[in-house]
Amino acid sequence: MSDLVDEIKKLESKAQSFEEAVERIVALRDDAESVRAGEMNVNYFLSQVEQLIAFYSLSSKGHRAQVDAKGFHEAELSKYKGTTLNGVNIERVYAHKNREVFVKLKGRDDLVFVGMMEDSEVCYQSADYILCNLKTPLTGIDILK
Repeated sequence: MSDLVDEIKKLESKAQSFEEAVERIVALRDDAESVRAGEMNVNYFLSQVEQLIAFYSLSSKGHRAQVDAKGFHEAELSKYKGTTLNGVNIERVYAHKNREVFVKLKGRDDLVFVGMMEDSEVCYQSADYILCNLKTPLTGIDILK
């Protein structure tokens, strides 16, 4: 029964992601019309396109295969740079397929366990998303939003 519930949650998450992608693409179409009309800066528009590509590349089959081969996803924070653990900056996030999440702190070589993900599918997401959605976060994480 719990396997069925897990599958339903995964399908709901995929549906929501698809809806968000469609909304973002439609917004880009509107932005493209604004660029053509001279109402929007071309560089801003290109930046929006690059952000969309970067966000959805994490869902690509190639990215998923890379994570599956390594057994974990390693990434830097992009939105919440400046996030700390007990006052020390977090440089990288390591999300393992077994749901464990570790971080590398500035000035240290070792990895520090910070919590567990709700499910192993989260490890394919961005480092920012992973840290913000820990099931059991370690006390001392200060996410700079």
